[in-house]
Amino acid sequence: DKWPTLFDAACGTMRRIFRMGEQDLRDMRANIPGGVVFCVSDPITKDCPLTFVSRGFEEMTGFKADFALGKNCRFLQPVVRNVNTIVNGEELLRLRSFCECTDGVIDKEAMVSLLLNERKTGERFWNLLHMHHLSIEGKRYILAVQSILRVPMPTMLRTARAMTPVEEAQHSQFLDQLGQMMSKIRPLVTQQGVTDMQGAVQIATQSLKAFLQSACPDYEGDHWVPCLGLEEASIFQKDMLWKKVVEDMRTTLKKIWEVSEGCEEEV
Repeated sequence: DKWPTLFDAACGTMRRIFRMGEQDLRDMRANIPGGVVFCVSDPITKDCPLTFVSRGFEEMTGFKADFALGKNCRFLQPVVRNVNTIVNGEELLRLRSFCECTDGVIDKEAMVSLLLNERKTGERFWNLLHMHHLSIEGKRYILAVQSILRVPMPTMLRTARAMTPVEEAQHSQFLDQLGQMMSKIRPLVTQQGVTDMQGAVQIATQSLKAFLQSACPDYEGDHWVPCLGLEEASIFQKDMLWKKVVEDMRTTLKKIWEVSEGCEEEV
């Protein structure tokens, strides 16, 4: 197990850039459940396969080590190509370039990337990814640490799903706006994250929330109120379920009303 050795080489970076305390660092080294979400890949081997994933990675993404190891981490990208291309497009090229390591020669030691990713369940999440090259025992690796942003996922973007023509048009317009916004904030997030990931998380979180408040119907002012029950409401009305509810409650309501009238007579 090379992870403890690799962590020792990365410890200074984790302490400085992520501002981790000593207990958090010990937990990361011990790879405890519920801990830091991270993975290690091999940039020398073709397609930069994963060589190690943390327990936190398994828990957050739903992908277990026996599936992930030996694969490129692109399985975290949205399965819908259009969504992946518009939202992550330019970042995918940067990631590929960073991971290419011909004869041990690299262009830069570290990079930060803001991505839309998917769990095994298909549920999407915002991932602020910090990656840097490390060398131990004469071999080069990439340590990637994921900061999962606490930003609500819009209903229209939460998972891949069938849409009506109207929804498809709204979804396409929203994706274009989101892609443009992500292109604008990524340079700021990247510049901050190379030296201060907490600051980068704050910039990314505030920017995404501000965009969502203005661009998607799930916000009412500062309140996050996604329309999750619209389909159920439609079925309730279409199938006249309200009549069944009233019918089922008829006897109970009658008894309540009779008791109420009896109490009024006694008074």
